[in-house]
Formats: sequence, C-alpha cells, structure tokens
Amino acid sequence: MSIRRILTILVIAAAAFAALYVFYWIYVSGQIKEQTLAWAEERRAEGYAIEMGRVDVNGFPAAFEVQVTDFAIGAPNNDWSAATRALHARPASVFDLEVWDAQPESEVRAVIGSDEGPLELSLEGARLLLQSVDGEVVRTEAYLDSAELTSDQSYPVIDALGRRIEDVEIFLSAEDPDAGEVIIDSAQMSWGALDVSAAGVLGVDPAGFLAGTGQLGLSDPERFLDALQQAGILDNRARQFAQIAVAIAPRNEEDRVVLPVSFNGGKAYIGPAPVGAAPRIHAPETNS
Repeated sequence: MSIRRILTILVIAAAAFAALYVFYWIYVSGQIKEQTLAWAEERRAEGYAIEMGRVDVNGFPAAFEVQVTDFAIGAPNNDWSAATRALHARPASVFDLEVWDAQPESEVRAVIGSDEGPLELSLEGARLLLQSVDGEVVRTEAYLDSAELTSDQSYPVIDALGRRIEDVEIFLSAEDPDAGEVIIDSAQMSWGALDVSAAGVLGVDPAGFLAGTGQLGLSDPERFLDALQQAGILDNRARQFAQIAVAIAPRNEEDRVVLPVSFNGGKAYIGPAPVGAAPRIHAPETNS
C-alpha cells in the first residue's frame, strides 16, 4: 500500500472521528442542559423554590462548561436560601460525567433560619466537588474561603466566637436516602481564634431538629464553653459537666480536644451532659 493511500485513509479516519466527536459533544451538552432543567423541576416538586436565568453549556471542544445565571434556591418552609449571580459547573472531563466541580462566579448570599432570627451570610470562595455512581451522589467535598455574618441583630454564641469563619473543608460520604442521614467523614474550619474539626453521622428528626452522633475537635475548648455560657446555653451545672468531659477527653494529632457530641430529642449533648437545644433544621413534619 502506497504512502499516499495510507495518508488518505488516516485523513478520512480523522475526519470521521472528528464528526463523531462533534455529534457526541452536541448530544451530551443537550442532555446536560435537559438534566439541569429537570433537576430544577424535581426540586420544585419537593417544595424547593428554584430560580434560574439562562442555562448554557459551552466549552467546545475541550470541555462541558455549564453556566446558570441568576441562580437561587430556597428550602421548603423558608428554612434556608442561597443566591448567586452565576453558577459554573464542569465535569472532570468530556468523557467522565460522574465527577463535577461547581463554583459560583461571585459571592453567595445565604439566609439560614434560627430561633434567634434569620442568619444573613456572605460566602466567599465556595466550591463543591460531587462524585456520583449511576446518578446517585456518593461523595461530596465542600470548600469555603470564608463565611461572614452580615445580620445586624445580636447572636450570642456567634458574637462570642466571632462573626467570620474561614478555611472551611467538609467531606461527606454517601447519604442514605431511606435513613435520611449524612456521613461526615471530616470537617474543619477556623472560627475566630478557635480551630474546629468534626466527624459523625447526622440526620433530622420528625420535629425538624438535628439528630445523630459525632466527635467535635476543639483547639481551645474553654473558649468554646465560655461562649456557650455567655450565650446562656450553659448554666453553671452544665458547664461543670462539660468541663469534666473536656478534662478526660483525648486529643487528636492536631492537639485538639476531641469531645463526643450527640443530638437527640431536640437537645444537644457533650458526652452525657445536656448543653442546650439542638439546631432546628426545618419545620416539624406533618401527617397529611
């Protein structure tokens, strides 16, 4: 076979591959857009408030770049909401659609409900890495440069520890849809002068309160207990129980005191000692 004939075959093969790739990219980009819109409709059917401007898929030929403008999401019963000017997401590669990297274009404005009033937050440097298998998310990594409380009203615990949290990293394993639980493999952050780490299994009880067990690592447990006492969450007796737990608690490799924590029946515990109310995640469930 002559060199000319070989080159002709190679050119035809390359052209055929290019045509197939263009078809693949156009088809998959259309599927991504449809699935994004379908996801929004599914969440709306569950009671979430979803707002989206334009949904575009760009990046040809090297990537799928998804951009959603004017994105906002609000949980049922207005328990929390978040909004950003634009949200960008892309898969690991054009042939690996099971790992996604999502980042907002600018700051995220978030509002979280609490018994003391809504917490208004400004989130900077947010990033999510999502890994799925057969359409089910099995691992989530969340990163945040900073979260700053922008509300004017007073929040005793937050004001005692500081209104700015930095260097947040959270690693979650597969959620059990039947149990409604999330496995926190590890989490860490800097809250004012306090370094915090955590791990455990958490869910939400029928009354809407946080439920589950875990471990809390603290670089300065006395400062943490001071904040809880100043906020009126700990009375003198509960503070004494908490200090006993601190005194006998082990330390991890970062030299943080590791305390067993649990949330049960609407209350929070350090070891066996009740230390106040558990956070309410959403309104109580009602039987329809």
